[in-house]
Amino acid sequence: MTKYSIYQVNSDRDTERVSYLSSDSMQNIKGIFEVKPEIYDKVYDGELDCNSLEDIYEKLNIDHPSDYKHRSLSVSDVVEIKEGSDIAPGFYFCNDIGFMPIAFDSTLTTDVTEKDEKTSENTMITVLKVEFGKAPKLVTIDRGLESLQNEVDGDIEQFMPFFAEVALIVNEEGKVRGLPLNRAVYDEDSNEMIDILSGDFLIVYAPHESEHYESLPENYVKEFSEKFKNPENFFRMNNQIVAIPYKPETEKDAR
Repeated sequence: MTKYSIYQVNSDRDTERVSYLSSDSMQNIKGIFEVKPEIYDKVYDGELDCNSLEDIYEKLNIDHPSDYKHRSLSVSDVVEIKEGSDIAPGFYFCNDIGFMPIAFDSTLTTDVTEKDEKTSENTMITVLKVEFGKAPKLVTIDRGLESLQNEVDGDIEQFMPFFAEVALIVNEEGKVRGLPLNRAVYDEDSNEMIDILSGDFLIVYAPHESEHYESLPENYVKEFSEKFKNPENFFRMNNQIVAIPYKPETEKDAR
């Protein structure tokens, strides 16, 4: 088993905006490729039966470990290989293509793994779930990735079209998979339709200062229960998509 750690740029300390920049992009923009460990958090310690850094990349993108609570491994992240592997121990910068070994002083990073362990039991949140043909309902779920995926039946995508600090969690392949058209989303200034959400989706609280989704405050529960209270049928009329609301299905109707 390969023992490894993951380091990711903390946006609050990223004053030079290097997060998600490849080595070439950093060189072009800043004139130098430089990885500063003091802006990184150590977010995860793990073990994996693997033969390459690409195996770790795949695991941290396609099949997250159940205890992994952070975003998928991406460009500008740093992987530390510790022991038990054909991969040479050291630090590796995740580039736009592949990885490159770098000098990296991990003692200058901020370790948030202990914080994650202390708060791991407090991960249940109450959010709105909007199912096809039904009125929104409050559900209590784990905010971890696997739980969110289960709620929308697939890989998730975050959509934040509103002024309020809420995120719509949808199936990122909903339209490709042909999931039923559920609700329209309208621009809050013009009231024009800007998207149609396919399949079941969640409405979660996403405060800017938090690294995690949180329970919806009561005022947002009321606001978005009203906004999405009616399902919609969609028709093409005069080269435009028109949404016609209808009465949601009730438990009595379902029986």
